[in-house]
Amino acid sequence: MKKKFALLTFLVFITMVFFGCSNNSNKETENNSDISNEEKIKQLESLNKDYEENFKSLEKFIEKTLSYLTEEEIKELAKNEVKYNILIDDKEIKDNFIIVGKKDFKLVFNEKILGGAIINTKINNLGLLEGNRYEEHMKIVGTDKYETNYGSGTIVNAVEYDFKDIASDTEFHLELSKELQERLGLENNIIRVSVKY
Repeated sequence: MKKKFALLTFLVFITMVFFGCSNNSNKETENNSDISNEEKIKQLESLNKDYEENFKSLEKFIEKTLSYLTEEEIKELAKNEVKYNILIDDKEIKDNFIIVGKKDFKLVFNEKILGGAIINTKINNLGLLEGNRYEEHMKIVGTDKYETNYGSGTIVNAVEYDFKDIASDTEFHLELSKELQERLGLENNIIRVSVKY
């Protein structure tokens, strides 16, 4: 019960900090249209200092909250802070079978790091898929008619597979690691892709 209370308190605190900061900054900047640039700079510097202090306070709060949880509970919490998706032409795959109705399409496998994982390295590390490279958790089997492109950012990392001139009635599949299958909530670790147009 104590752990659930700590977790709930943590979530409420994060929500209050982020909403409170964004509301205050909007009000203060809207009301200052008649102030000189130097005064605006000073106000922005002050707001920045407040944000930094709030961020440091939030970091300390997270550390304290984590101390009430077991390693396994932290890992479960962390898994919710790192999301994985597989998309075909910007539509998320939610089943183990998908039909694609055209010969050219993009398949994207991405990793998105959310709030708590951005703030706390321990949450980030525990929330990631095992191994050094998330893209190794998915293999394309049955075709090699695609180009691979990698994108990496602060919050989102992605691998894009650009399929060109795939013949109608072509079938291939995506083989997922068990860990990725569980994170995506799929029935099994094979996603069948059928191209029909």
